Amino acid sequence: MGERHNARDWTCVTIVSPVYPNVSEEREMKRQLSGCHILHNMLIDEGRMAFIEGRHIPDYKEMCTMITSLRRDVPDLDGINVYTLRDAAARAEDSFEDCDRRNSLPRELIIPRFKALSRYRSIVFNPNTFGIEGARVNLSSKLNVRARNLHTPKGGEPVTVRLCLDGRGRWMLHVSYMVRRTMHNEEFLENPLHPEAFDLGLTHEITDTEGNTITRPEYY
Repeated sequence: MGERHNARDWTCVTIVSPVYPNVSEEREMKRQLSGCHILHNMLIDEGRMAFIEGRHIPDYKEMCTMITSLRRDVPDLDGINVYTLRDAAARAEDSFEDCDRRNSLPRELIIPRFKALSRYRSIVFNPNTFGIEGARVNLSSKLNVRARNLHTPKGGEPVTVRLCLDGRGRWMLHVSYMVRRTMHNEEFLENPLHPEAFDLGLTHEITDTEGNTITRPEYY
């Protein structure tokens, strides 16, 4: 997005595509989802102890440093991309900030809660390595899966790639793109791409810039 200068010129478009993995691909997807869930609860456990003992609560950067060592020590995290694992740290930080905000009020101490696997339903992938190859999408070095409804908005650049498992056990791919508003049929009225004007008359009810007319209806 190096060419972007004004955020008002851009908008976000999300494309949702159903994913159809084979048996081995789905096994790997569930393994990575489970690994991120385990990591999330490990980080939550560290934050819970910090809340209870009144210690410093680890922030996102500190948790990312923890992930580096945990990848070596926890077999469940083996082979999972660091970018994917850092999403667990971002979610844990959201929980810490929410509890910290709620604890600012005079009430019983609120500590972060562990998340059940049934409530941890998505993982993210690096948008810089994401790619569409025919009817398949490349998510990581270990995952290249078949999907439908694959297309990229004109001029779009992927910024978020998230794989979700819904309540029916179906995998859905959510890819968010940054696109220029003029490419997404959105224009600012003060500076439109194609200015238009309309004239109201007696012979023709409306005449536009291109000379197209709408004849006044005869009610009588």
